Amino acid sequence: MQVNFAVEVFKYFAKQNGIDHVRTAPYHPQSNGQVERFVDTFKRALRKIERGGQPLGQQIQTFLATYRTTPSRYTPNGTSPAEVLLGRKVRTTLDLLLPSRVGHQDNDNDAIPSKSFEIGDMIYCQVHSNKSYKWKPGRITDKIGNVMYEISLENSQRILRVHANQLKKRYVKCSGNENDILPLEILMESFEISKNQGKNVATTSSAESRELLQPEPILEVIPDRVVQNSQQEMDISAKPRCEVRPTRTKRIPRYLKDFELRKGDVGNE
Repeated sequence: MQVNFAVEVFKYFAKQNGIDHVRTAPYHPQSNGQVERFVDTFKRALRKIERGGQPLGQQIQTFLATYRTTPSRYTPNGTSPAEVLLGRKVRTTLDLLLPSRVGHQDNDNDAIPSKSFEIGDMIYCQVHSNKSYKWKPGRITDKIGNVMYEISLENSQRILRVHANQLKKRYVKCSGNENDILPLEILMESFEISKNQGKNVATTSSAESRELLQPEPILEVIPDRVVQNSQQEMDISAKPRCEVRPTRTKRIPRYLKDFELRKGDVGNE
């Protein structure tokens, strides 16, 4: 065993990191077979990689990438160490040989985009300047991936690369100036009005209009005799019924149980 693994620095390092340093028998490398096998694999791989003229640092990176993406029978389900760590398959240059991968931008984390546009669609785009932005009309010229687009602004030769969240569809009427037509959601965003506030305003205005359009009640002239008779009937029906209320039971106090009381003395107490 080398002296480097027995010095005080290594002992301190093992103690601080909770490493239990177990020494093997001298002159018997089979006692540490896994380490010796890895050293042999590493040396043979470097001899093959250095034929390409790569520097030593790049050779080590190539070996580690290949070693970590190679399936192993000692991992769960026979997967690679990188797949066990990341929970997904790591894409390598060998994947380009598969027919389904040629010319395809693969991304396992791609989600369904909330907005989608086609080349030639008329849109409004966020053009940022001085920590703010304005909506300017434009047209989709190219689609990059699932959510990235290249657009050209109207009355300008600028080509911008923007995200789908920075675009809104533009609807143009057949007559009139198309630059003056703005969707309702852009106008509400410009005045900082949310959709819920817009619904509340519309509901309030409709309720007020219904109150204004509601006809006033018509007052009829009723003779005095009819009013008096109806009032009397209401008074009779409004009289409360006589109900028998419960009474309190009168008892002699305990401290007077040995006395003879006359009739009426208990009620006066």
